[in-house]
Amino acid sequence: MTNYLEETEGITDEYLMLIQEEMDIDDPEELALFTEEKLLPSLEQLVSQSEELRSNYSNDELLNVHAMLPQAFELLIEANESWLLGNEDSDKLFVAADESYLYYEEELKKARFKMGNRNCVGRNRIMISPSRMKGFLY
Repeated sequence: MTNYLEETEGITDEYLMLIQEEMDIDDPEELALFTEEKLLPSLEQLVSQSEELRSNYSNDELLNVHAMLPQAFELLIEANESWLLGNEDSDKLFVAADESYLYYEEELKKARFKMGNRNCVGRNRIMISPSRMKGFLY
């Protein structure tokens, strides 16, 4: 479990940097450009990196929990693509992506405790997407 947390920390760090960069953008046109040119390709890379990690583990419970990580990123990709198209339902997709990631975090915590890693040091890795605020910029 400790190895898993260490390996996914790089993915989390990269995602958090993207979030920070996204939050620093005030201009709607610049935000759309950032989303299209950097955020979406980076999220697709995070999906690939997450899927590649599967081969490093054999524990079924951990693999089931881990499968939720790329799914959360895929939902966020879908939400951002929907937002770029101007779909009104994109806010619901952002909420679903956030909820999906939070569920992953909850299940990961349960698995960590179940596997006896109660004292495993890890940081709070919750990824609430500020992307939901995109609609408020218009």
